[in-house]
Amino acid sequence: MDKYIIIIGAMKSGTTTVFEVLAQHSQIAPAMNKEPGFFAFDTIWEKGYQWYHSLFNFDPDRHIYRLEASTDYTKAPFVKNVWTRMCASPNKEFKLIYVMRDPIRRMESHARHTQDSRKELGQITSLRTSHSLDEGLSLLSMSTSQYAYQLSHFTDAIASNSIHFVLFEELCRDPKRVFSDLFSFLELGVENISDTLPQYNVAAEKKRLVPIWAQLSSNRSLTTAGRLIIPRVLRNLIKDSFRRKIKISGRFTFSQPEKEALGAFFNDDVSELSQKYGIRIPKEWKIPNGD
Repeated sequence: MDKYIIIIGAMKSGTTTVFEVLAQHSQIAPAMNKEPGFFAFDTIWEKGYQWYHSLFNFDPDRHIYRLEASTDYTKAPFVKNVWTRMCASPNKEFKLIYVMRDPIRRMESHARHTQDSRKELGQITSLRTSHSLDEGLSLLSMSTSQYAYQLSHFTDAIASNSIHFVLFEELCRDPKRVFSDLFSFLELGVENISDTLPQYNVAAEKKRLVPIWAQLSSNRSLTTAGRLIIPRVLRNLIKDSFRRKIKISGRFTFSQPEKEALGAFFNDDVSELSQKYGIRIPKEWKIPNGD
């Protein structure tokens, strides 16, 4: 039985932090590319499981799970059939982790991130000239923040208790408890949980890799050897030393009237999260009837 941990959380909600902490567990083999999008896109799905498994340095003598974190998996209706594809092959077990954040704050961070990366769906370059909030809202971003709607595409996973919810705000407040619950869900022993968590991919402190990194990372022999020899934490520190701060122009904070309008828009979805899925909505979410 092949076992997988799939982080399906909304982008800019702490998915990278969850991935990096889980990746340090001795019984988990993380993907070399955190977001392969294997179950999201036809052209990638058609490469098959042999290609997919090549992304993990999986050792059956040590590892129980393969781990990846493709936020594209919860971008319906722009992405479809994710859970159907996961269930299409026998002898495969999936544990899903859905990470959520205040939907309005998430949209702000989403806009800033997309303004820099020019990508909000897979590796497809956005056709919008600007993702500043002055230029209007992204329909994809709004859909991504409708968490109950996204969960409606994973009802079978929910029914089989194959999905675990992580709230960004609780992750920041009490990482030890959140990860203890998460390891219990995965039926793994607790390892290396700190009282404070390192933050990854923070929009307000966005950095870009200097050009020389592209030359180094294009050397396949060098990168393969690095993954095998250098611990993941140290690799991240080395990579970060090649980053330089960048300035992203535009408005990426909603005005108070905009927040009130969005709060009304998300109200029913957040109420469904609470009533249907039993998710305790954090106090930081300023949605009218969220609690």
